[in-house]
Amino acid sequence: MDVREILRTNIKVGPTAGETLEILINKLQDEGFIYIDEDHYDNGLDPTKTQVHIDLHAQGRRAMDAPRISPLGPDWERNMVIPVFHTFTFEYMIHMPVPEWGEGKHLYIAFHDGAVVTKRGVEFPYPPDQGIRILR
Repeated sequence: MDVREILRTNIKVGPTAGETLEILINKLQDEGFIYIDEDHYDNGLDPTKTQVHIDLHAQGRRAMDAPRISPLGPDWERNMVIPVFHTFTFEYMIHMPVPEWGEGKHLYIAFHDGAVVTKRGVEFPYPPDQGIRILR
């Protein structure tokens, strides 16, 4: 939930996707998270911190995932300015260490909601998940 709020409050109309990516990386690190540029738990990093990967890409044709706030894809996707009404996937992955499970063990959670950037910031067309649900 903390990661979602960091992303939501720092994605704005106007900057490029690459500039936004740098802002998000800095904000995540300022709040004690570790940004990872691949969606893979890195055993070489601080084992007490949650690792976060982001891939905030446009929704539409697969050949046009731009602008893309992500390390993935070609540079031109990050060089595009975020326009008003940019519709994109609010996709991020969490690798949260769970020491009681053993060294290097972690909980993996992936979020993939739809979102739109308006002049007011990021808005969701439907309520995003509010937490983990355990189904039995």
